Amino acid sequence: MWRRITVILMSMSVLVCTPLVKNANAATNFFGSSTFTPLFLDEGFLGREVNLDLPEINVKVIFGATDIPAPGVLTIITEIPGHATSALGYPVLSDTIQLHWQTNAPNSPESAALSIYTDKCSAESEYACAIEQNYQGKISLINLSSSDDSSAQAMVKINSAVKLVQIPRATEDPGYMTQGSASWYAYKGCDCAASPDFPKGSYVKVTRLSDPTKSVIVRINDYGPERDIFPDRVIDLDKVAFQKIAPLGAGLTNVKVEPVEAPPAPPPAPVSQAPAPAPQTAAELTWQY
Repeated sequence: MWRRITVILMSMSVLVCTPLVKNANAATNFFGSSTFTPLFLDEGFLGREVNLDLPEINVKVIFGATDIPAPGVLTIITEIPGHATSALGYPVLSDTIQLHWQTNAPNSPESAALSIYTDKCSAESEYACAIEQNYQGKISLINLSSSDDSSAQAMVKINSAVKLVQIPRATEDPGYMTQGSASWYAYKGCDCAASPDFPKGSYVKVTRLSDPTKSVIVRINDYGPERDIFPDRVIDLDKVAFQKIAPLGAGLTNVKVEPVEAPPAPPPAPVSQAPAPAPQTAAELTWQY
């Protein structure tokens, strides 16, 4: 299937060289569990807001007046997700939506407002909705810019793959990152970890999202990873602690973290005492002069 899509995309790149049609007429093609919708955006779409409403695939894409620098082809690919949970461990509420842009111009749009038609993001629900985005292999969670009983909208990157997911509705900001990916490194060989949020000496319970039966309590004894370099990294576990919740070969695993009280200290080992010598009888007594 993807080979057929690649061939079509290559042929469409040639079409960009010719004058594009004045209207973005959607011609959705179906390939098994996927849809393929190319939209030709010519000079007539430059310098104004562009609203691409595609209810047949439950998607709307909106560009601002200055978002499109040059003509191109926006291809929207939807695919039924293969798993009920996302890469970050959240329930998936929509198809995976991929936004591809092709042009012969040096510049391309960087982002667009994506609306997904859904009735699963009601404000009365105990859960909230968000967009999980995979952009150049980097997975992140994007809060919605707006939502109602029929759609959910967020700003997403062009040339990314996104999906609507369900997350716990936060009642207040705890002051630390509660969920994300956990990495490991060989440091002290103990149930310990590095954190950019919790102070050294504190204790944190780390639970694997895909298997809540796997958890470990670690002591924070180092700082890291850098949040500006790894924005989705919530904690860096020592090798010993990581392998208690996931195989080391995984490299990363998605977890939730929560502060806990320090575990009680183990009782001291009993001190062994040598038995007292038996008293000597009169016959055993010896005199020294």
